[in-house]
Amino acid sequence: MEPVRLNPEIWETRIVNGREQGRCRVCNDVNWRRKDSCIRHEKAQIHLDQLGRVRAQSDKETHDIQEHADALFSIFQFQDSATAPLSNISGSDSPPDLSLGSLGALSLLESLRNGNSDSQHNDTIIHLCLRYYEAEVFTFSVFDTTKQRLTFVLLTSSSTEQTRPSSRLSIVSLHDPVFVPVPSPTLSEVKFMSTLASDTTRPSVSIITLNTSLFKHDSLSKDQNHFSSWKRQFIQTLRMNQGADGYLTGRILCPSADTEPRAYSNWNANNGSILGFMGLVIDEAEQEVIDGASTAEAAWKLLVKRHAQEGPVKQVQLIQEALNVRYSPSEKYSTTSSKLTTLNKRIWDMGSLDSELFLCIIMINSMSNVPELRATRENVAQQFAQSDGTKPDLEKNPTARKYDSSDIKRALDMAQGLLPRNQAFAVRSVAFRDVRDQSVTRRIGACRPGVAWQEKLLLNREKFV
Repeated sequence: MEPVRLNPEIWETRIVNGREQGRCRVCNDVNWRRKDSCIRHEKAQIHLDQLGRVRAQSDKETHDIQEHADALFSIFQFQDSATAPLSNISGSDSPPDLSLGSLGALSLLESLRNGNSDSQHNDTIIHLCLRYYEAEVFTFSVFDTTKQRLTFVLLTSSSTEQTRPSSRLSIVSLHDPVFVPVPSPTLSEVKFMSTLASDTTRPSVSIITLNTSLFKHDSLSKDQNHFSSWKRQFIQTLRMNQGADGYLTGRILCPSADTEPRAYSNWNANNGSILGFMGLVIDEAEQEVIDGASTAEAAWKLLVKRHAQEGPVKQVQLIQEALNVRYSPSEKYSTTSSKLTTLNKRIWDMGSLDSELFLCIIMINSMSNVPELRATRENVAQQFAQSDGTKPDLEKNPTARKYDSSDIKRALDMAQGLLPRNQAFAVRSVAFRDVRDQSVTRRIGACRPGVAWQEKLLLNREKFV
């Protein structure tokens, strides 16, 4: 039988009070000097190797078995958490999770089952299996999958003298135990135990330490109108941190707290880090939007929804900005093309345009720079943003609110009625008088051709003086 090897992934290094400390995840053995291995497990490895070679074919070998088994038990006798995913004893039918004392005992049982010992030594070997199995599994309540495979009916009492005798004679003189077979574990039980074992050393979700220095963008603000560029850089930053952008889309699912407790803890830690990072790169108004979100995915959806539906006023501003962009030799043409592409995407992300919607947009835009229509424009823009558009599907949503150009016309008629009666006529008369004065001046100048020549002469004379 091959020597049993301990899993090497049970040792971790951490910083405590500014000092590097090694800690065993299995037995909580803390070592300040050795940073890569557990002394307790190194000692146990020696005895496990010896147990793998012993065949119990003589009194001396039986005595060696007792010594190595006693050494294993003394190493871990007070470690109630001494359970680690270890390599199987031999074959695929061996339990995947064993505490070290039980592993040593079951290695003896494996040797007996394979016919590597004489029948006269069976009593001693089987009793050793019972002794360490009872001491570790039942006395210290250590979860062990062997409990599903094999159950022993102990003929001894629960006294300390029988479970941990002071002399070797008491070990050999005990009666033979009786084996009671139990059904094999179901497929779901085996899967559960296997998942729980792998979660200890190789969790499905590992801890991510975010490198936030990669983010080089201003804080997100709706007034700045830069959500697209902020969104792109935020996603790229998380992608550079071990693909943490999967927490935004829901691609990285939360593990079960029952079957994968360590992965579940890691997932929650990563989710909290991303939420905290998100809160640091947005302004206070945006933070109020995501305050109630418990996951990074929920917070991300709230931000996308808030900035994707900014209303027709923002859409008009983007259209105006796009129409004012010009290619120039002072800037690379590719840079200008990239700006236009980004603006075009943002315009259409706010919603597709039809004839009625476009009419509403140009009507709202036509109210700009008119002081008398400032309140009307703000009210129309607010009502339009809160509505369900110009053509809502009333069959699917009977309570939908429609808002179109007819509503804007009614608002303009109301604003017109609030103006003074003579204000419109006064504006028209002033405009007419200005045009008339200009035409009269032009006619006078045309009738007196010498006037322009005299003015030029006077200007030149002043220059020489």
